[in-house]
Amino acid sequence: GKLEQMNIIKDICACKSNSDLILLHDKLTRQLYRRMEQQAYINKFNVDYSPPPLVGTDTIIPVTNGLDLIKEGKEQRNCVATYHNDIVKREYYVYRVLAPERATLGLILAYGQKPKLDQLYLKRNKEVSDMTSKSVHSWLTRFILK
Repeated sequence: GKLEQMNIIKDICACKSNSDLILLHDKLTRQLYRRMEQQAYINKFNVDYSPPPLVGTDTIIPVTNGLDLIKEGKEQRNCVATYHNDIVKREYYVYRVLAPERATLGLILAYGQKPKLDQLYLKRNKEVSDMTSKSVHSWLTRFILK
C-alpha cells in the first residue's frame, strides 16, 4: 500500500526546521523500503531491465534490475526505486556513480531523443561537487555527441 498521505502532510506541517524535515524524509524513506522488501514488492521488482541506453564505465554503473534499484535507494537513502515503472517502460534509467563521489544518476529517456540528465545526487539527495558533476557530464557528452 501507499504511505498514508494525510499523516505525511500533517508530519510535514509539524516540522519546525530543515533538520526536522530531513529526519522525517529519512523515516519515510526507511518505511518505504521496509514495505518494498515485503514479498509482493520483491516479486514486482525481481525483473531485469532493458539494456542501458548508455554503456557504463568502471565508476558509472547501470542499475540493470529492480532488486538492485531497491538496494541503490536504500544505500543512498533516496526514493530512486519509485522510478521502477518508468524504467520498465523505458522512460528512465538509473546509474550508480562510484567516483569522484558516491552518487545516484537518473536519465530521462524519450523515444527518438538522446538521454537527458534528470538528477545527480549524493546520499540523501545532497548536491554533488563540481568535480562529480563535470565527470558525469563529460561521460554523457561522449555519447550524446555521437
